[in-house]
Parts: sequence; C-alpha cells; structure tokens
Amino acid sequence: MNNTVEEVLPSIYLNLPEQVLSLNLNHEHAKNHAELETVSFKIANAQLVHLPQVEQFLRSLPRVQNVMASFELKREPLAVEKHKESTVYYISNLLRALSYTSCELLSLGEPTEGYFPRCPGATNFQGPVDLRPLTTLEDLLVSMPLLFLPPFRDWMIQSMNGSPLTTVIIKCPELERKDWSHVLSQLELPHLLELTLGGVKLGFGTICAFLSRHQHLQCLTLLENPVGMKRVLSDPTFLPRLGTLKCPPVTLYYCLGDPMVLPCLEEITLKLPVWTIGTHVRDWNKAIRAISRRQIDLRLHLTLILGLEGHPFPPTAPTEALAVVTDKVDCITLNVRHSPALLNYVPAYLKLWLTALCNAPFVTIKGHHPGDNSELRMYIYNTFSQLRRLDLLP
Repeated sequence: MNNTVEEVLPSIYLNLPEQVLSLNLNHEHAKNHAELETVSFKIANAQLVHLPQVEQFLRSLPRVQNVMASFELKREPLAVEKHKESTVYYISNLLRALSYTSCELLSLGEPTEGYFPRCPGATNFQGPVDLRPLTTLEDLLVSMPLLFLPPFRDWMIQSMNGSPLTTVIIKCPELERKDWSHVLSQLELPHLLELTLGGVKLGFGTICAFLSRHQHLQCLTLLENPVGMKRVLSDPTFLPRLGTLKCPPVTLYYCLGDPMVLPCLEEITLKLPVWTIGTHVRDWNKAIRAISRRQIDLRLHLTLILGLEGHPFPPTAPTEALAVVTDKVDCITLNVRHSPALLNYVPAYLKLWLTALCNAPFVTIKGHHPGDNSELRMYIYNTFSQLRRLDLLP
C-alpha cells in the first residue's frame, strides 16, 4: 500500500483467498460476506478519511471473528471545535462498527511509538453516545495508548469487562502510572488465563492488586520492571495456578524472593526489559539465586534470552560468586541469537550462571548451527555432569 497517495484506500486482507485487496465494497470477495472470518488493515494519516468506509464494511460482517488494525498516525492536539476532522472522531467510528460484529480476536496497535498530547480538547472529548462496548472478545492485543486515555478508556474497560477474555496483551510504554492504575483497578476478567503487560511506568502495587483479583491466571509476561518494587512476594496463596512467568531478572527476584511462592510455576523466561534496556549482570545473579532457593518440589524449564536486537550481552562484566548450585531446573534454553559472540567466548559471569545450573539434564542453545563447534557448547559438555541431551538450533 502506498501511504503517500491520499486517494489510496486502506489495504484490507480478506482470507478468501489469501491476498491483500484495496477496500472496495463491490469486489467479488468483499461481497461474499458470509465466509469472511479475518480482516486486517493499515491506516495512515492520509487515509483517515476512509475510516467511515471501513466502518461500513465492518458493519456488513457480523460474523467476522478476527480484526487487526494497525495505525501509523501523526496526531496533533485536539481542538474541540474541529473534533469531527480529528483522529479521535474517525477512530470512534471504527470502534462503533466493531461493536456490531462478533469479533473474538481484536488487535489495535501502532508499530511505532504513539503520540497523543494531553490537552483540554483530548481530555474533554466524549465519544458518540452510541459507542456501545464490544462484548465477544476472547483475545485482545492493544499497543495504542490512545485507547486507554479519554475518550476511549471507558469503552475499553467496558468491552474488556463485558467479554469472556482469556488472553490480554497491553503494550503501552507511554502510559503514565496513574493511567495504568485507573485501568487495571477497574478490570474484572474472570476468564483470564494469559496476561502480558508492557509499560515503563506501571506500578508494582498496581500489578499485584490486579493479580490478586485474578488468581486463575496461568501465564504472566511483564515486559518491563514495574515501578516501586520494594518487597518480595511472600503470600504462598498468590497466583496458585501460575505455570509460566516471563519477565526481566529484577522482577523475577521480587516475585521469587520467598522460596514458597508460586507453587505451580514450571516455566521461567528471563530477558532484558524491552524499553529501558540495561544489561546488569548483578540482576541476573539475584534471579538465579532466587531460583536456586525455591523449596517447592517442581522442576523448572528456564529460558535465558541473552540480549535483544542491537543490544548484545557484554564480553566482560563485574562478577561475584553465586555460591549456589540448584537441582530445581530440569531444562535450560540459552538464546544467544542477539549475542553471537558468546558462542566462542564464554564470559566469567556466564560461566558462573551455568555452573549454578549444571545439574540440568536437558539443554538447548538457540543461535547455534548444529554442525558447528563452539566454546559454549564444549563448556556445557564439560560442566553439566548430568547432561542427557544438548540441542543446537539456528
């Protein structure tokens, strides 16, 4: 789709057959509404004026199950007297159309960091009175902070509370701490099983209060270290069904600081914070110590994602003795795809971590071609005395 031409309509994917079509209500596939299950489209600023046509199209698809909308917008402060020409006005039309569908999977996002300045116009604007909630959602992904600010916040909360949501993913690094608190404090999602939260100002207390009302959660992913972590979790009844936890190492330390918490935890993934990226070896040391001190007789699958794209792990870093060797870890996955230098030079800090985990019988290295030899591979062979299988994946 050429985003530079104002006349070009939003591209829309119709899953019969698999191809991208310009939105055209007269197209032979667009006419066959009964078979449509998936619609996805991308909207840029120059195409906002076409959103009413998208609205009309969605209204004619009451059986659509999956809707994915990606916005590439440059928003300006909203002037009240011009709200009908604003981003808010057009997006409200789209949300109104969604409420007439039976959508089960909804993805609303911006591929780049969003920008919506707070101003009287944006704060005071009220959506159309007929903006009724969407109550059929099972899976929701939102990476568009505008939707958790007025005027859309109430619609989002009502839609989430009214839907049988099992999976929720919210990635909004720009949201302020008070906005996170406002949203999470009002959510009651009795069917929620999987939750992903990403925000640099998301408070630890806000998360814990939300999780305490959703004790049936099975999978939790935190993309950033929450703000205000001061005390470790100590309630052994907290999240009794949680089996998978993915988070930065600092967060893991506070979640597992007490050896008896999260009794059903079987899978842990450690990775760098997504936005406030920092490689602090001492944080990983604390996380591995917390794992080794668990007193729950349940073997773990531990994944260490060593680096992010453009942010490899360092060749050297200050080290300290861990003085622990754990038998709580059954499987280890080392992902070095973003730190390939670690294959042929194993830093002292990584040797300390592997030594602490050397009782694991199953190891996988991701980012390692099966036919290659490496220092990391040989170190694992020589250190893991109970090794039964070592898998190498590109």
